[in-house]
Amino acid sequence: MIKVSIIITNHNYSKYLNRSIRSAFVQNYPVEKYEIIVVDDASSDWSREIIESYGRLIEAIYLDRNVGLAAARNIGIKAAKGRYVLFLDADDYLSRDMIYIESMFLDLNPEWDAVACDYYLIDDNEEIIGRNSCLEIPIACGIMFRKEKLVDIGMYDESFKMHEDKDLQIRFSKKFNLRHIELPLYRYRQHDSNLSRNEALSKRYMEKLKSKHNLK
Repeated sequence: MIKVSIIITNHNYSKYLNRSIRSAFVQNYPVEKYEIIVVDDASSDWSREIIESYGRLIEAIYLDRNVGLAAARNIGIKAAKGRYVLFLDADDYLSRDMIYIESMFLDLNPEWDAVACDYYLIDDNEEIIGRNSCLEIPIACGIMFRKEKLVDIGMYDESFKMHEDKDLQIRFSKKFNLRHIELPLYRYRQHDSNLSRNEALSKRYMEKLKSKHNLK
């Protein structure tokens, strides 16, 4: 019985992808109870070769055209067999106890609909350069959701090309209970190719977010 689905979304991050997948493989959790789904969003680099090297150990989904992060995550959610869903970006990675701890919190707290953890900021050499609280500076990944709750709110809004995570968390928190574990279980890599560094795109979709939710 699959309990947890780790969904890795990737677009041209072959440089980091293997590290991300390996971190999902070495979890301190029974291998028969979780799955790894990699959604490749029409990469043009060496990503496909890396994914194919894992054979049937992972479920690979290759998209013929670039649909964006929100749509790629929705495809992963629809394919997931697990009761719980965890998102992992292809340039990031997980601590070994990630799914053990977060799934235990959801198992033991049925009133929790999702649980988020803190995260370390790392550089290209995987050196820790900071630590952030997911309450103060939230990110899309490192959150384990009950899958049916994500489906209930309509999953990600695919019209967002940035800040889709903020939109989802606003809608999720209006209806469901998102809680916090004060442990840095996620590793968020900072590099020059981070989409979040695109200031013009970020401003455009922040305005869209404010308009949609009547934010100031």
